[in-house]
Amino acid sequence: MDTVEGPQIELDCLLSLFLRRSHFMLIFKLKEQTTAEVTKIFELLQTLIPYDDYKTLLLVILTGNGYEFFDVLNIECNHKIGEQVSKVFYCDPSAS
Repeated sequence: MDTVEGPQIELDCLLSLFLRRSHFMLIFKLKEQTTAEVTKIFELLQTLIPYDDYKTLLLVILTGNGYEFFDVLNIECNHKIGEQVSKVFYCDPSAS
């Protein structure tokens, strides 16, 4: 998972989720590069994808360490029942 930013004068950006097993990428346009906007996407995905499929598809989430991903609980938890269904891991860009 990562965000793609445009020119500095624009607030919006793209959120990309690459599903490795299926080689499928989901891309969402965010109004702002914030934790609230990322949370909205995960809430949307949880309403569109059946619970068991969601747990399988998004069991592990590898992401950059941008501030928009710092609200870990809202990314890892099912918003309806409060159960942790995913685990977020952050990349260390200086490690490679």
